[in-house]
Amino acid sequence: MTPAGPDLVGGLLEACAILVDTDTPVDERLQRLCHVARECCGCDRASMFVRRDDRFHALVNAGNPPAVAARFSGFSIGIDNPIVRELIEHHDLLVVDDAINRSGLRSVARAAGIHSMALAPMTDGSRLTGFLTIEQNERAIEISPAASEIAQGIASVAWALRRAVELEASRYDVLRQELLAEREDRRVIANRLHDGPQQTLVSLALRLQLVRDLIEDDALEQEIAALGTHTDQTRQELRELILDLDSFVGHRRLDTMLRTMLDSHAMLAGWTPKFREEGAPHELPLELLLTAERIVQEALANVRDHARARSVEVAVRHRSRTIEIRVTDDGVGLPADFDSTDPAHRGFASMRQRSATVDASLRVGRGDRSGTVIALILPATRPVR
Repeated sequence: MTPAGPDLVGGLLEACAILVDTDTPVDERLQRLCHVARECCGCDRASMFVRRDDRFHALVNAGNPPAVAARFSGFSIGIDNPIVRELIEHHDLLVVDDAINRSGLRSVARAAGIHSMALAPMTDGSRLTGFLTIEQNERAIEISPAASEIAQGIASVAWALRRAVELEASRYDVLRQELLAEREDRRVIANRLHDGPQQTLVSLALRLQLVRDLIEDDALEQEIAALGTHTDQTRQELRELILDLDSFVGHRRLDTMLRTMLDSHAMLAGWTPKFREEGAPHELPLELLLTAERIVQEALANVRDHARARSVEVAVRHRSRTIEIRVTDDGVGLPADFDSTDPAHRGFASMRQRSATVDASLRVGRGDRSGTVIALILPATRPVR
């Protein structure tokens, strides 16, 4: 029995609400679309298949018994399947009354106990990218014109959702390549500074000390001592620059990366480092790791250059869908009229720009008693193909 018109309209509205529900994982939203299709069309089950190369793979389903659902998860149909070819040819809802005897569906129909089904295509222009099936167990399926519209509408919503995910994933792929290229450029510059100017300054400092030990003129000795001091200061600044250019993502674990980064800055700046972690760690995609690295690196550099801090804490809090990284120092803090969104503050502007590229957020504020708190809130995952 097919539901009345108002229920179909409500189903289509629910499908649109699922499309814009970006807080829910993609596969869960697609499964909810299967539930809507099943309920609106008054059928026993609904399933969704998506194309990868020349096969259509079962993705999600609603209404399948556990044993059938387990077999369904690994099922796929080739592009040369007669039913698939018919969908490709007509790009319209296809009703199969006797699935168990239909070439191309016989095996799956017998395994799943399906009597009849209807297939709604998902298309990108002339290309079939997937299909939604609504299935009946023991009788012929009845698809009214309104149910046909809702099935095809849900298939279109599902395709729009998949397409949005693919575009977002593509954006992240491009971002990852850009970040890797930037990381390699920074690494090359850091190595050249270390192997060139840094070693020259070390040699210069040693020669100045040797000359100072040989001369007996007090005035000249003071000048040479001053040159030595300037050389040491330049070496320190160069070490800081090399550290700022360095990359710690080789560890591929967020906690190890942050600990190593914090300890390296503490050794150079003389802080007492503190590290804290709460919750079950997430395995972050490389582009999120690279972004977190650059933002925390910039935050630690700001503390080193401006805060006059004695201790710095990096705290990580893992939640189900977000990761918060907080850099807290006990230094002089921010001026009362400080505005971290002012473009003139290039370090904070860079951090905000980087966070925006991965849909993260950045907060800058004063500590409870003193110092500054910089909080980066990252998404725990990126869109999945």
